Amino acid sequence: MARSGWLGCISGGCNRMRKIATAYDAYWFLYEHPKMRCREAVLLSNEDAKNVSLSRDERLRGQRLRKVKDEMPWNDGKYVLREFRLYRQAIDCNLDIHYALVDDRGMVNEDHSRNKVPRCWLEFGPVKQAVSDGVLHVQHSHDIRLGLRRLDL
Repeated sequence: MARSGWLGCISGGCNRMRKIATAYDAYWFLYEHPKMRCREAVLLSNEDAKNVSLSRDERLRGQRLRKVKDEMPWNDGKYVLREFRLYRQAIDCNLDIHYALVDDRGMVNEDHSRNKVPRCWLEFGPVKQAVSDGVLHVQHSHDIRLGLRRLDL
């Protein structure tokens, strides 16, 4: 019989715990959480960035301009991103699932006959749009401090 688990709020910001009864509920909780997604964006060229402004219709459709610094410490570049209301979900592109056979203590032994218990680890974290050396890319991270509680399904 499967037990239901509790999954907490990610990185604070909410007052209550949300009951997660199934893996389906856990997936949609992480899929819809605002800290687990980033806006789709395009990097504007230097000429476009100097003359760019958003019209009222573009702002109403959820577009915005954001100034960012280059992620590389040796590059002092500053760039302008045009962000849209389309989102990239972290769970679709940043979830890693690892399976292993372990012993009773949860450790992998060199003696393979002792490794009889299957365990699953999920590595997950937020994504963000970043600029490195003048190129826009999606930066993946695995955050072990997400505030996730134990989930026994």
